[in-house]
Amino acid sequence: GIFGSPEKKSSHIEEILFQYGFESNELIFYGDSSADLNAANSLGVEFILVCNNNNTHISSKFNGRKIIDFSELI
Repeated sequence: GIFGSPEKKSSHIEEILFQYGFESNELIFYGDSSADLNAANSLGVEFILVCNNNNTHISSKFNGRKIIDFSELI
């Protein structure tokens, strides 16, 4: 699916959980903002931070898993 504004990111996660019958522990949220992190945390979804030049303020404080780009997943 494609999800965007004006809905909240947590609403999108809830929709995915409901639509596909997943549990929170079966999802991984890749994001690059504090809004992404907060949405994942609010629903108990694992979060992986996608680091970039615009989110160094988050990445310096975040102790979870981080990647630079999706090629790291190959």
